[in-house]
Order: sequence, then C-alpha cells, then structure tokens
Amino acid sequence: MSDDYSLAPFDEGGDLQPYQPDTPLVPTDSEWLVPTPDFLSEHQSYADAPVQIFGADFPGSPQQAQQGINQLADAFVSDAAYMRLDPALANIAANWLKSSALLPMGHVEKRHKYNLEGFHIPKADMPAVTSFANTMWRAGAPQRFVVTALWWLNEVSKKAQQQPQPTAGEISDKEWDQIERRAEQDRQAGENELRTRWGFQFATNMRVVRRYFAGLSAIEREHFENAILPGGQLALNNADVVEMLYKQAIGANNLPSGGALAAEIAQIENLMRTDRKKYLSDERLQARLRELYTARDGG
Repeated sequence: MSDDYSLAPFDEGGDLQPYQPDTPLVPTDSEWLVPTPDFLSEHQSYADAPVQIFGADFPGSPQQAQQGINQLADAFVSDAAYMRLDPALANIAANWLKSSALLPMGHVEKRHKYNLEGFHIPKADMPAVTSFANTMWRAGAPQRFVVTALWWLNEVSKKAQQQPQPTAGEISDKEWDQIERRAEQDRQAGENELRTRWGFQFATNMRVVRRYFAGLSAIEREHFENAILPGGQLALNNADVVEMLYKQAIGANNLPSGGALAAEIAQIENLMRTDRKKYLSDERLQARLRELYTARDGG
C-alpha cells in the first residue's frame, strides 16, 4: 500500500500538519466579535425542558448539545478559510451559531435585504435563517457570504442525514473481521481509481487531502475513519469519499462565476508573478487555480 494514498498520520515529512491559512481566522479587532453567552448558566429556566437545536429535538444533554454546536461553529470558521470568506465575518457567523442554536426562537422580523430565493427553506427553519441573515446584514456581510454559509450548513445537514450506516463500534466481531480482510484490497482499488482520475496530479492532490483531513475536528476525523459504506467498505478506502474531501479542501463546490471568477484567477496569477515561492508552497491554492481554470474554460 502506497503512503501517498493513506490518510493515517505519520511522523516523517510533516505532511499531516493542519493547513495554516495566511489570514488569521480570528480577527483582532474587537468590534467584530460577537460575545458568546454561556447558555447553560444564563438560561437555567430551560434546564428541565427537552434539549433542542433550532427547534429540533436533541437526544443528548445540554452540555453535549453545546459542545457539538461549538465544534460545528469552529468547523465553519476553518472551512471559511478554504472557501475564501472574510475571516472576521466567519467569526461573527460562528458566534451567532454558538449563541443562538439552543435558544427558543419564535417569529423573527426580517431586517435584511439578501436574496434567498434559491434556497428551499422549511417554514420551521425560517426564524433561524432570518435571525442569521439579520445578524450578517448588521455586520455588513455581502450576499456571497450569506449564500455560501447557508449552502455550507445545508451540506452539513445532508451529511448528518446520511450517517445511519454502522461504524466500527456498532458491528459484530465477525463482520469487522470481514471488513479488515478486504480493507487492503479496497484501499488499493481506491488508489488505482484516483490515479486514473487525477493522473500526474495524484500525489499533489493526496497531500492536499491529507492536510485538510488533519485540520478537521477530532469528531469529524473519527467519523470518517470509522464510517463503513454499504457492502462493508471503509469510507476512507472509497475513491468518491476521498475525492469529496479533496473538493472540500479546495472549495471546488463554491467557485465564483463571471467577473468574480476572472478576478480570483487574476489575484492568484499575480501571486505567481510577485511571490512565486509562496505560490509554489501552497498546493491547495494551486489546486484551486486548476479548478478555476476548468470553470473558466467550461471543462
């Protein structure tokens, strides 16, 4: 099995250190920061009520719910860097999520002017969406930021709904033995498929995936490491799953269009000319540029 394909951490070379974006994710200007209240201590009157996240029942404790929300918010801030979103606005959005998800939410008056017609928003979710949009409108966030953030939350929600498959801790020893016996064969098949898809970019793309994977939260990494696909295949041995991680790493599902597409290409090409060393050291940025070229050229 080639190390190029493995997502398991190793010590040599430092390839698995989390990717560090040039722009800090946490702004230093305090006026951007929305205080995160201690929900569990400030809302004791709800202690005996069922735990809900944006109105949906949560089976765990309030502490577990808040922990999960905090991890989700931190994941958004991390992904926002890959999606090239303003880090200050990402921090505001994350703090809104941390402070609002467990609060009872009734009618919320619309105070923003974003166009959200492209989203199918269930009536039950409208107060939360409106509250979020109002918050970002007050912060001066552009349309693209809000649309991208809502797209991200929708993708997270869809993934959560697609997770009924058993994990390594939920199957019998006999079933696990069968999975382990086929794991190396599946891993090699996945590598071969990705080599076919990616060609000479295989090694580079896998480094991008490994750095992105290392930067995920511990819970997210554990989910991928233990997830078992239908038929008994470990998720990380599946070429489609690895390619999905690659696309998430470079923001391939959030490419601009029109003038914004041309502007981002020009920005990266300018970096190539003015600071080639920096450009060549950022394989994620190089991969994104290739995706931008493909989008521009209609590939």
